[in-house]
Amino acid sequence: MRVMTTKLLGLLAKWHIPLIVFLGVSSTLVVKGGYTYWCLLLSILGTYHIARNPTFFLNTLRQEDMGFSFSWLLGCFLLSSILSIFIYAFHGYSLGGFQSVLPFLVYPLLISIVSRENSLTPVFLCGSATAALGAAVFALIQIFYFGEGRASGHINPITFGDTCLIFSTACIIGFIELEVPGKIDRFKLILFIGGLSGLIGSIMSGSKGGWLSLITIYTYWIWRTISKATPRKRYLLAAAIVVITLALYDLIPDHIVKHRIVSGWNGLVTYLETGKVTEGSVSIRLELWKVGVRIFLESPLVGSGDFYTHLRRIELAQSGEYSQMVADIRTFDNEYVNRLAAEGLIGLASTLLVFAGPLVAFNRFRKSSIDSVRTLALIGMALPVLYFEFGLSVSIYGTNAFRQVYASWSILLLSLIAAELRIHGKPSIS
Repeated sequence: MRVMTTKLLGLLAKWHIPLIVFLGVSSTLVVKGGYTYWCLLLSILGTYHIARNPTFFLNTLRQEDMGFSFSWLLGCFLLSSILSIFIYAFHGYSLGGFQSVLPFLVYPLLISIVSRENSLTPVFLCGSATAALGAAVFALIQIFYFGEGRASGHINPITFGDTCLIFSTACIIGFIELEVPGKIDRFKLILFIGGLSGLIGSIMSGSKGGWLSLITIYTYWIWRTISKATPRKRYLLAAAIVVITLALYDLIPDHIVKHRIVSGWNGLVTYLETGKVTEGSVSIRLELWKVGVRIFLESPLVGSGDFYTHLRRIELAQSGEYSQMVADIRTFDNEYVNRLAAEGLIGLASTLLVFAGPLVAFNRFRKSSIDSVRTLALIGMALPVLYFEFGLSVSIYGTNAFRQVYASWSILLLSLIAAELRIHGKPSIS
């Protein structure tokens, strides 16, 4: 019994980090608050490791090819947090408001524990595929078994659908970029299923805000898959893609996509012609954005603060200049209008820094000769692009799931690149 216990403890000591990464990433959308626990646990372990061996952490940050990327990513996150803290303090926000900066300040601690592991990239990608599959199953159960109008998991339908796209994107990039020998590989099949599942989960959420990204990702997948196939297989792949697309379109309930497209388009046309709010998605957002820009112009540098912005929105709605629906909504449903109205240009700069960090940090590795590094870099560059588009119709920085996934993935992906470069022991920038 003692021997078995010793062996079990030995296996846990060897595999505890891969296990945490896999279970943590895969549970993001199927466990309530799943996007938080694994990041905090790795950060705690990272703190312990830094305390025991600070030299390794510092050497990782200064690792060849990685110094600039780590400095840029962490520097942008730190400066963004400083600007946010200044604005929050200036407007007298409660301590609860400061939690939005914590992921960008705490999660960098996991660099120490992740970057020393070997070959965590397949674990991360398998976790992403499992998360996407779990989310799709969850969504289908909510729609077809419980009869809910839109899939939402444990969170808001918009947040759920957009996060499904993040997992789908990771799987699709891995499917395309990883150079796996053999005609059919199980790992590639897992990534294919994950990519398709993420798209299904997003569609089931009925989130209009992510549809542009959804179409872009699906188109990119089709183009890259067909372009890399042999001439004989291209026609077969094209036919299969058409069948899959038509099948998805036919199976999707009308109220999730088709009716929402018609409703949104009619709302847009009516608002542009008459200025009237007729539905709760497109036309109301346009009205909210108009109000938000007006409030921003009243205090362009530091904004009006969250509380006064809300009062001013109610005041403008009651004046009869805008729809009364404006008074009943706490957010402008737009990351950039939210920031401008409540926090001014300084708040907007804070958001843009968060986007600039990963975009520049990962760009140096997007043409790497190492397929795993190239894959991670492209996923890392996709993050700010996707979240920027999401921010056009929802608050990013103010939504817990959004900022936690964004911060943890950005830092995790760059840590995985550092580990890959250490394993390969050669320059990665072509």
